[in-house]
Amino acid sequence: MIKGDKILKIKIATDDPQSMAQDGASILRSLQNKSIPLLDLIVRESIQNSLDAGIDGIGKTRVDFHFGDFDADNLARHLEGVSDELLSNYCNKTKFLAISDKNTFGLTGAVSGDSHDDLVNSNFHKLVFGIGKNQEKEGAGGSWGLGKTSFFRVGNGIVIYYTRIKTADSYEERLIGSLIENNKLEDRLLPKSNRGIAWWGEEGSNNQILPITDTDKIKEILNLFNLKPYQANETGTTILIPFLREDISDLQNNGSSYYWTNNLESSIKLSILRWYFPRLMNMTYRNHFNSNMLVCSVNEETINVESEVIFNIFQKLYNSALLGYSMADKIVVHPIKLSRKACEDTNKPLGFIAYIEASEEDLEMCPPNNCPSPLAYLGKSSLTEASNEIKIFSYCRQPGMIVEYDSDNSWLPSSKILEDKRMLISIFVPVSKEKLSSRFYPNSPTIESYLRSIENADHANWLDENGFTLIKRLKGGIRNSILTDFEENELSETGTETSRLSKVLGKFLLPPTGYGKNSSLDINSENRQSRNAGLKCSLSISSVNIVDGMKVILKVKVRVPKNHKAKVKLLLETQDGHIDYNKWHADFEDIPYPFSITSVKDLNDSYFKNLNDFINQGEFVLPLVDQDIRTELEIIVLKNSNQYRPTMIITQ
Repeated sequence: MIKGDKILKIKIATDDPQSMAQDGASILRSLQNKSIPLLDLIVRESIQNSLDAGIDGIGKTRVDFHFGDFDADNLARHLEGVSDELLSNYCNKTKFLAISDKNTFGLTGAVSGDSHDDLVNSNFHKLVFGIGKNQEKEGAGGSWGLGKTSFFRVGNGIVIYYTRIKTADSYEERLIGSLIENNKLEDRLLPKSNRGIAWWGEEGSNNQILPITDTDKIKEILNLFNLKPYQANETGTTILIPFLREDISDLQNNGSSYYWTNNLESSIKLSILRWYFPRLMNMTYRNHFNSNMLVCSVNEETINVESEVIFNIFQKLYNSALLGYSMADKIVVHPIKLSRKACEDTNKPLGFIAYIEASEEDLEMCPPNNCPSPLAYLGKSSLTEASNEIKIFSYCRQPGMIVEYDSDNSWLPSSKILEDKRMLISIFVPVSKEKLSSRFYPNSPTIESYLRSIENADHANWLDENGFTLIKRLKGGIRNSILTDFEENELSETGTETSRLSKVLGKFLLPPTGYGKNSSLDINSENRQSRNAGLKCSLSISSVNIVDGMKVILKVKVRVPKNHKAKVKLLLETQDGHIDYNKWHADFEDIPYPFSITSVKDLNDSYFKNLNDFINQGEFVLPLVDQDIRTELEIIVLKNSNQYRPTMIITQ
């Protein structure tokens, strides 16, 4: 038995069988997220707490992770009530994890009180003693307490909190310990406690436990771990987890053998990138929200997205969605609007989706880099990769932590839309301050407040409350936005002829001079198959016959699968992209569409209807037929302007 004066006095939680207080076992079960590895939960929770406590206007919030060894007996002699149990269970050298933040307020607020009202605004009390108390700060990550159970699960249940705060005229340091253990286990640290909950600090009046504030005593505890106290005008909080579990690496790697599963340092580095790339050393984030960006290190090595190409791409996607326009080549950005029961102003978007169709070369999966699949970096099963094309969707709100990665197509189109060896990488970012309809969302004035209210305690997904369908409709809007892009891209690529139409007609139609009669140009290149041949429509231009300055006769080969309608459109090429008749009419109501289709004839009589009945200005519909259609159409086009180049697509 170790004797001597112990710095940390113990208070064991009372065991009242008539109270509704939870025991240690039930608290540790309260956040058993089986889809996110334990180290990931720790990274998500600790960084989110630090960002929520960040001091505005400084520009960055710093979070440092440090792994190391310490002498178990040196700490054990300071922990009243568990010294002998610790020494019998642990050898001299034992591992610890310290998570320290700076440029934060620290654990401010009262450390004791006679009633709950005295402690309602105390961040110190909420983190050390509270479970599930909501953060009040605008844009905060979520709840105090529920997520912190991961701190107690990664070790033997002991967690030490050290903080330095600014007082009215000086600074104050505080240190207190806490224990939450499974009270059902036989080899627990507190065998005489039926609840498995305790705290260490200084004894106060009325059986209250208070934090140590003596800087010399605090320094003595920190020295056990070679940790330095906060100095000068520094404020912040350090979460110290001694007695790390020996199987912690096994809990993280899930049987995989990637480099980041070989040790704790690499696992933490990858986890930081995985969940916080939106805010990690991101000046775009800082400038947009006028809020601190995140700076992280692991054992003094600073982490940034440049170290892994997938997260570099993800951050560019995030910045594009945040700002509402593409920040890099190949990135596509679309606003997502819902026409009803959403924003107060229905013309305003809920947010923006940004995506990129990335090749293996883009993702550095080829020699000499040989990077793993993006799914591996995100902790996703390789079964998804083997059986389907890879489509990855992510989303987050203002705090800058990724809520979830979805690769099961609950947010994205489930059909095959990609070329071989290409992957879809995407992210949705809400317009946080956009106002929701007060009629339908009386308790959630903004998009941010609604999304925050529907996150689970572990911030792992967005699920609509009963009676609400915002997320369901948001998913549909995102799917349709991406699907429309790929359908039009795919169908316009069924032959190089469709793009050549623009060049051919442009050559003859754009000059304001005469053309000569009966000029013609045959195009005899082979029709390229679509990415999903056999399932999609296809179109190719057989010939272009310029009759006069106003009239063009096209011969077009089309294929339409049975039981499908198809629509053939003339689009205008502009600097802002392709414009169809409907968009032109909406934007320039009084100006005629530059091209019109006046006649469509089925040269093979595959359709039993007069196709002229299905013409509407710059487009026409091919009606549904219960057999595959392969035919040639003669299309007459009239032009009303020399200022635009046309192109033709077919959509299903």
